[in-house]
Amino acid sequence: MEKNEYEELVRLEKEIEKLPERAQQAIYWIVDNIDFVIDMCKESEMTDEEIEKQMRITKEKEDYLSFFLLCITEMYKNKV
Repeated sequence: MEKNEYEELVRLEKEIEKLPERAQQAIYWIVDNIDFVIDMCKESEMTDEEIEKQMRITKEKEDYLSFFLLCITEMYKNKV
């Protein structure tokens, strides 16, 4: 691993530690299950409107795992 990559990972870990515990757990679950997450999010048939609506709802409920999964789904849908 290059020094810049290591420094970026350290910076990312510090940023994750600032998040609520449940958000941290959601991120670590996604990392541990990344292949499943990618397959699921790439194949979503949700419309942009459905994704946005659900993102608002899950954010309000602090359902971090669902919120992050919706963000990934949106990323794949918009090919960002």
